[in-house]
Amino acid sequence: MTDEGEIVLDYTVNIGDILRIVGDWFSAKHIHYSDEMFEDYFQHVKHGCIESDGLLSYITEKTNELVWIWLSIYHTKQRVSYKDVKEEKMDLIPQWFVKGRYDELENMLTSKFFSYSYNKFDIEYDSSFKYFSLTLDLEKEIDDVAFEILTEDVTAYLDNHLTLLKYKEGKLIEPKLAELIFKITW
Repeated sequence: MTDEGEIVLDYTVNIGDILRIVGDWFSAKHIHYSDEMFEDYFQHVKHGCIESDGLLSYITEKTNELVWIWLSIYHTKQRVSYKDVKEEKMDLIPQWFVKGRYDELENMLTSKFFSYSYNKFDIEYDSSFKYFSLTLDLEKEIDDVAFEILTEDVTAYLDNHLTLLKYKEGKLIEPKLAELIFKITW
């Protein structure tokens, strides 16, 4: 705590941490790299850890999300110990929180992991049910089996990324049109 009463959260990354992270990344991806390649990626991370690269704002947003989840867990445990606490049925989710989920869905669709071709996609947030609806206008027709594989890929993607989204359900509306529903986990 500072003299002004502010709480300062400080996260320090040293050169050893960056080396380990880059090495772990290459190992996890099963990439056989040269010294030149490792040095290039290492320098990218090392020099990318500045505010102009957006890392600070990204870490701030993720910290906000983690505090949000942390408070929700704490509230679930503590609310019975307080009397005269009234909770409305409808949660109001902040805009930054919803925008983060839109960004996560867009990142999923543009990632190399997601290999399905589509003409366009549409993401909508339903505040009354607190879920995101993703409509995919696919380039090629798919059947129920291919749709099941698509949903398994989506689930695998979400399981392997830090995200506050969880695949809920989906349906094949037409052979080239699919709808996927995601709920917010918090």
